[in-house]
Amino acid sequence: MRIVVYGLTHAGITIATFFSEAGQDVIVIDENEEAIAELNAKVDAHCVCSNAASISELQKLNLSNIDLFVASSNKDENNLLAAHFAKSIFQARFSVCYLMQTVFAPRHRQKTLQQSQLAIDKIISPEKAIAQHIVNNIAHDAFINVYPIPDLSLYFCVYEFEPENPFIGDALKEWLDHQDVKITPLILKTSHAYDVAHPKDQIRAGHVLFFCCDNQGIEAFNRQNMTDAESISNYVVLGGGRFGAELARRLEKQESVKNLKVIEKDLEKAKTLGQTLEQAIVLNGDALDPSLLEEAGVDKNTLVLCLMDHDENNILSALLVRKMQANTMVLIHTPSYFDVLSSLGLTSLVRTREIIVSEMLSFIPFKAVKILRVFGAYNWLLCRIHIHADSSFLSQNYEKIERKGHIKIAGVIRDEIWMPAVTLEDKMLREKDKVIFIAHKSMIRELDRIF
Repeated sequence: MRIVVYGLTHAGITIATFFSEAGQDVIVIDENEEAIAELNAKVDAHCVCSNAASISELQKLNLSNIDLFVASSNKDENNLLAAHFAKSIFQARFSVCYLMQTVFAPRHRQKTLQQSQLAIDKIISPEKAIAQHIVNNIAHDAFINVYPIPDLSLYFCVYEFEPENPFIGDALKEWLDHQDVKITPLILKTSHAYDVAHPKDQIRAGHVLFFCCDNQGIEAFNRQNMTDAESISNYVVLGGGRFGAELARRLEKQESVKNLKVIEKDLEKAKTLGQTLEQAIVLNGDALDPSLLEEAGVDKNTLVLCLMDHDENNILSALLVRKMQANTMVLIHTPSYFDVLSSLGLTSLVRTREIIVSEMLSFIPFKAVKILRVFGAYNWLLCRIHIHADSSFLSQNYEKIERKGHIKIAGVIRDEIWMPAVTLEDKMLREKDKVIFIAHKSMIRELDRIF
C-alpha cells in the first residue's frame, strides 16, 4: 500500500512508523523541518517538509496512487483541507481526518462536516474514542482493558494474572478449564515479550492474556473473575481538559455513577465545566495537592481517573492516590512508560496512541482483511476476514490459515453466533463465516494476498 501521513503529532508519528516497519510505501509531510529530519533518521519513509493543506504544495509531490491519506497535524483546519484535497484532487482511495480541538469534536459538528462537500471518508475525534474506552472499562472491572469490536458484538479483552490468583504456577489450561466461558487464548504477555499463547504455558504473576468474548461471555467472565475489592461509590476525574471534560459528560449519563467530581487547575476551565456539567461537582485546584484530593473524598471506594495533559502529572497523581488506597486509571501518551508503570503496579492504563491508531486502522478498506485493533507494542493486529463464495479458504480447515505464519484464529462468527475456536468441532470454514484472528504486523503485506 501507498500511505501518506500529514502531521507529526503522536498519532501521525505512530501511524507512519507502524506502516514503515510493516514494509509499506510511506510518505510523511510536515511543515516542521527539524521534526521531519528527526523522523527521517528513524524510519524508512520519504519525509517531506511541506504544507499538505496547500494545493500548490501538494502538486509538487508525486501523490498518485494513494491508498490511504492520514491528516493528523495539530491544526484541525489544515487536516480538513488536506484530507479533502487528497481525496477530491489526488484521488486517494481512503482519507482519514484527525481532529484535535473540541470545536469540531461534538457529534453534530462532525456529522455536518461529513455531510458537507468535504471529500473525507472518516473523521476521528480522540476525545470521544478515549472517553468511550474508559466507560467500557469501568463497566468491566475484572479486566485491565476491554475493547469493543465494531459491528460484531464482540470484545477484545486484556486480563492480568495478579499475585493472589490461585492458578499462579499452574499451566494456562488449568485456568481455562476452570472458566465458565470458553476462551481461545491468543497472546500471553510475559515480562519479556508478547507471544502466541499455548495451553501448556505456565502462569506467572503479572502475565497478561489477550482473548475475545461475546456480550454474554464478557459479562459471565467479569462476574467470575472480578476482585473482592470494595465497590466504587466515588468517581474523581483529574483534569478538565478535552479528555476529562468529554469523559465527565459521559459519566454523568451512566446510572451507576452517582457521585462524580472533576478537579481542574485552570480557573476559567473550571468555571466553564461547572456551568456545562449537570451533576458533577467541579473543584478548582492542583490535582497533586493531597488536601484537595481529601476534599474530593478520595479513599478505597474511589476510582480516580488521571486525565491531565501531561503523562508525568498523571503518573505522579496516580502514585499519590494509590497511597490513599484509591483505584486508578491513568491516561498515558508515551508507550515507553508502559512497562515501567506496570512494575509500579499501575496496570490500568489508557493507551491513547494505541486507541487512536486502532480507530484509524479499523476504517481502512483493505481488499480482503479488516484490521480491528493494534496491540502488543504495535506489533500485533486483531483482524477479520469474510469467507465469500470465491474464497480460497471456503470448505478448508481453518488451521490451514494458521499454518501461513504468525497467525492464530480466535473464533468464527457463523449465523450471527460467536463460536470460539476451542469450541469448533467442525473446523471447515463455510460461506459467510466471519473469521476473527490475530496476526503479527510483519504479515500485513501478505494478508491481502493470502486471503
